[in-house]
Amino acid sequence: MLSNNLNHQDSYLIDDPVNTKDEDRLERYPIAERIVKTIVSRKDPSSFVLGIYGAWGEGKSTVLNFVDNVFDKEYKNSVCCIKFNPWYFRDEDQLLTNFFGLLASKLDGGIILNRERMGKYSKDYLAKLIPPTTLKLVGVDFGEMFNRWGGLLSAVSLDERKKNLEKFLEDEKKKIVIIIDDVDRLDQNEIQTVLKLVKLLANFKHTTYILAFDEEMVAAAIGGNYGGDKESGKGFLEKIVQVPIPLPKLSCDSLESFCFKEVRQVLESLNIHLTDDEWLRFTENFESGLSIRVQTIRMVKRYINALIFALPLIKDEVNTVDFLLLEGMRIFYPQLYSDIRDKPLEYLNRNSSELGSNPHDRKTKLDSLTENWRKLTNGEVSAKHLLFCLFPEISYMFVSTEPTDWIIARERVREQKLIIKQRVCTEEYFLRFFEYKIPNYDISDLEIDELFKQISISKSSYSHIITNFINQGKADDFVLKIANRLDDLSSTIAQELAITLSKLDSYLLLGKQQKFIRFQFTLSLPWRFQDLVYKLVGKVPELEQRFILLEKIINEGDLFPFVVNFFEYAISDEHQWISSEQEEVLGKIIAKKIIRHFEKVSIFEHNENLRTLITILIQYGVKEENHKLFTAEINRNNGNARTLLSCFYTLRNRGYDFSKLIQLLDIEVVYNAIPENLKEPLSNTDIVEDQNLSYNSFLKWYRQNHSDQNLTIAATKVSEASFSKVWDNPEDAKYDDL
Repeated sequence: MLSNNLNHQDSYLIDDPVNTKDEDRLERYPIAERIVKTIVSRKDPSSFVLGIYGAWGEGKSTVLNFVDNVFDKEYKNSVCCIKFNPWYFRDEDQLLTNFFGLLASKLDGGIILNRERMGKYSKDYLAKLIPPTTLKLVGVDFGEMFNRWGGLLSAVSLDERKKNLEKFLEDEKKKIVIIIDDVDRLDQNEIQTVLKLVKLLANFKHTTYILAFDEEMVAAAIGGNYGGDKESGKGFLEKIVQVPIPLPKLSCDSLESFCFKEVRQVLESLNIHLTDDEWLRFTENFESGLSIRVQTIRMVKRYINALIFALPLIKDEVNTVDFLLLEGMRIFYPQLYSDIRDKPLEYLNRNSSELGSNPHDRKTKLDSLTENWRKLTNGEVSAKHLLFCLFPEISYMFVSTEPTDWIIARERVREQKLIIKQRVCTEEYFLRFFEYKIPNYDISDLEIDELFKQISISKSSYSHIITNFINQGKADDFVLKIANRLDDLSSTIAQELAITLSKLDSYLLLGKQQKFIRFQFTLSLPWRFQDLVYKLVGKVPELEQRFILLEKIINEGDLFPFVVNFFEYAISDEHQWISSEQEEVLGKIIAKKIIRHFEKVSIFEHNENLRTLITILIQYGVKEENHKLFTAEINRNNGNARTLLSCFYTLRNRGYDFSKLIQLLDIEVVYNAIPENLKEPLSNTDIVEDQNLSYNSFLKWYRQNHSDQNLTIAATKVSEASFSKVWDNPEDAKYDDL
């Protein structure tokens, strides 16, 4: 039984055989009772040897303990039961010495007749069988034995002593049962010694030997001495063991029942409560993926002990069912477990798209995957089913080639029904399953829970928590954590987070060295924070409430990178987050914010955002304020004129369109900023340098629209025309539709 205190050593399942009937969970006690009954009911006084055959961990030692227990309780006065384990001794001399010493002491202390100790006769008889040096170690005086050695050499004397010993046993109605365990743990020479020992002493009347070992292992070990193969070894064993008793294999149901009971106790001791659906997910996938490898009670104990050790380290931070199954993989499919741990991308990023559309190619690739997994699991197909559960995307790859696989069907239905979180199949949690801890660059789920709690309690005292995450280099993980919990967030928490994140300074995000939890390239942190804010705003369903949130973000948020890019995103036709009237209101707010921001710094220092800024100011800005800003910028540096003009290239027209330029500043200001040597009209054969293309295009347009009338007409068209963005880089023309 497991203790409720997992810090206590007794909570682990010790790999010792049990001793009493009450501890028998695998129905081995009836076998022991049958062995005892066979021995005590025998009328034939001749000795015989029973062999209990079974693989390691199948309960041989437990059966021997039960046998000894039954003899001690029910037949103590008629049976002297002697347990001997040869595995405890380092060489053959020690093995023989301790065997005879134990035999002599048991007989000497357990059987008395006519005031004469039986041990005297047993030692005299045993003295003829072993060297004097061994007898000295078992309690027989070496000098005395040397003096008596000659008198014990004759066969007659030996037979006589043997008969005396047997007579004492018969008169006392005593039987000797010698139990020898762990024969299969010895080396080849030691096994040979034990078997010779049994054969040498097997002709004692009223004596029974019970040997416990793995027949296959022992036969293979001694086969070389009797013909060279395992079958020859088995032939030799048949000459020694008269009653072979192969232990029946433990049923899969018995092992599963024992395993599941212990798993439940581990979970209860840690206060982990699985729902019925979660428990079913565990048991079904254990049965289809792991049970075939669980052959002995010892294997179950290894698995349970692994859980007892590791689960407390990572409790509440990973999906419990995934962890139970993955630990099973570590115990029963260690090579596959190592392959997943060492090659995460081969399991995390598998999907059907990599297979292509050709049926033959798809089958070839899937066969290759399957063959690799078979090599890692010694050909066990069930391991693939375990992967289907832990990495659902892998199962989707096999749907077309294995449409009747019920495991795939079952797990697909389960994935659709349940919302399974903290999965090993996600980059966010993958490493936790293998490191048994929260990585240094990772954020505990409990910390995220605490953040949400603080937001609910106080809307002003939690921003430092987010800043600390960023300063600790955990910004990447923070974005991933929030993004994966969007479905759990209330609208209130989503709004608070959106506002707080929009205030983050891009220099904070880019100025700290960040550690990335993802295994492959991802976009820049500022962009990903923007994307997270977009998703948080999307959690607000009501149009008016969403507008209020957007207004607050634009008013309070940091202009770069959030507000400018975020506004573009918010007004796109794809989202339709706000009405056209609301868009106009927000546009004017952000235009004023841009003007205020660049009263002290140059707008041309933000070259990466310049086109977006110009677009916003043209459509939503106040003309007089625009003129003031850009006139000052060009007067300060004439070279800014070229930069400004370059922003009016459009891919749609395959050229420059300066019709909206007048919304930003007086055309003459631009013209006056152009170097005089570039203002001369060019002939058709003149080549314009790339850096002067914008100047040349503007001059052509300027000459065509130089009159006041034309300029007035152009200005009127700007105010009446629908807004259209202008771009210098043809690749940016995708924004023309805004």
